[in-house]
Amino acid sequence: MKKFIIISIIAIVCIAGIFKLYINKKQIDANSAPRESKVSVPVFVETVKESKLDNSFSVNGTFDPAHEIAIISQTQGKIVKLDFNSGDFVKEGQVLASCDLELLQAQKDLAEANLNKARKDLKKFQEMLQSKAATQTQVDELQLALYNAQSAYVTVNKQIEYSIINAPFSGYITAKHVEKGSMIMPGTPIAELMDISTMKFTAGIAESDLAKIKSNQEVQIMADIYQGFTYTGRIKNIGMKADGSRRFPVEIEVRNNTAKPIRSGMYGMAFFSSEGTHNAMVIPRTAMIGSIKDPYVFVVENDRAIRKTIKVGTASENTIEVLEGLKAGDQVVVAGQINLDENTAVRISNAK
Repeated sequence: MKKFIIISIIAIVCIAGIFKLYINKKQIDANSAPRESKVSVPVFVETVKESKLDNSFSVNGTFDPAHEIAIISQTQGKIVKLDFNSGDFVKEGQVLASCDLELLQAQKDLAEANLNKARKDLKKFQEMLQSKAATQTQVDELQLALYNAQSAYVTVNKQIEYSIINAPFSGYITAKHVEKGSMIMPGTPIAELMDISTMKFTAGIAESDLAKIKSNQEVQIMADIYQGFTYTGRIKNIGMKADGSRRFPVEIEVRNNTAKPIRSGMYGMAFFSSEGTHNAMVIPRTAMIGSIKDPYVFVVENDRAIRKTIKVGTASENTIEVLEGLKAGDQVVVAGQINLDENTAVRISNAK
């Protein structure tokens, strides 16, 4: 009986301990559970409205040289003369480098001698054939020997031509890959040459604006570095395939200006003129978050910030056209987004 009482007491203590641990765990879980913040984030909003937009539009882009190539060796040998450095301006046809020509010149002299001999031998045996002092087979063999000699002579002359490396067009040396005394092989990079007298401005055009432009259309372009100064360009190519941001690449040829020179990699803006207007949803640029490829905004619904993915069209200095994702009457956040996540409680500080 005494043993039974002891076992019962121990069982009761264990059950009480387990129950106490369970109660403690529930309390810990309750304390650690995320609590909904009652603090709302102040934001500034604007109401989305439908507006009439001018069909003229502008897009950002970058400048690149219209002509840029890597000069590659077509021969092998040792460079004995080098007449350029990085940053130099060179003219079309100017000799940039030349290889040792002593061996090639000797080969040329031999090829020329063999060619002259083959011509004389062929002429002699052709005359002998007329008097039946030679056979047609002998004449045919000498004709083949002449072809071989001509081929050898042309080959060595071409090797000499390749051993003198000239600038294919006028421009600036942007990279120098060899030095005097370097051994080069066919395919060895020699230099990189860029012509900036004519630049190529590349911009991405939204699908909604594609019908407003055409090839050879005149376009006004402004470089970010020269505010207020415009360059005149013409559309040379309109891409047939959109990029990841659903924009079509357009290339515009721009004549550079010596007083305000554009350099490769500079940013600018192209202004496309087009008649008429169209209806569109427009939001301030400050409302858009992310890139043109993946843009989104926050709108306020029931005092909560709701993330909306949008598709954008024409952009100006202060506004962006929204093609999809918003409707008239939406309250879009224009300031305070840095503190927002999906479903964050918000307080409108200045509804417009």
